[in-house]
Amino acid sequence: MAKITLNDIANSFSSSSAATYNDNNTEIEAAFENTLSRDGTSPNSMEASLDMNSNRIINLPVPVNVNDAARLKDVQDAALGSNSAVPFYEIVDEEATVTVEDTQYPPGHALRYGAVGDGVTDDTAAVQMALNVGMQGYKVFFPKGYTFIVRQMNVRAGMDIDSDGAILKLAANQPSFQRIFTTEASANQHNSVSDSEILQINGLQFDGNRESQGA
Repeated sequence: MAKITLNDIANSFSSSSAATYNDNNTEIEAAFENTLSRDGTSPNSMEASLDMNSNRIINLPVPVNVNDAARLKDVQDAALGSNSAVPFYEIVDEEATVTVEDTQYPPGHALRYGAVGDGVTDDTAAVQMALNVGMQGYKVFFPKGYTFIVRQMNVRAGMDIDSDGAILKLAANQPSFQRIFTTEASANQHNSVSDSEILQINGLQFDGNRESQGA
């Protein structure tokens, strides 16, 4: 089906004028046939590569078919799993920011998510992101030689947290009885008469920073 059909002139006082008019109609019809249609009127398929000139394509739907375009979120869900009750980008401090992932480190590695580990910087948000990935089944790893300053963070049963000597140090002036790790978040609690999965923590040192805490 043609996108547009213009009526040619069959009879005219000037045959040359009619020819010119009809030739113009042909050019216009051909030009319309070479456009994309918002309503899907055919032809509406590309016959060459589409150059977006670095512009984004927005509002893509969730991919369903094997050849559908995948959004960044879809790729992350595929890599990390999308059925966890804890969102991949959950951060315990809503005002905290985390740098773009450093992909030289594997998923679950604390340094991948912007943790500094200098014993001064508050690394809570970055470390929580590593722990969130650990809730998806990846091993969480803290490298030796680093001291990560943190506030209370969420973990749950079944995680594997490993280190070769790193330190998690509680930030100063935390509330009384504050933990470094907690399973108090509703999504992380084990509400069953059966035993929970094992939460494994190996090689990690904990420093409660007692001298810098309040009464």
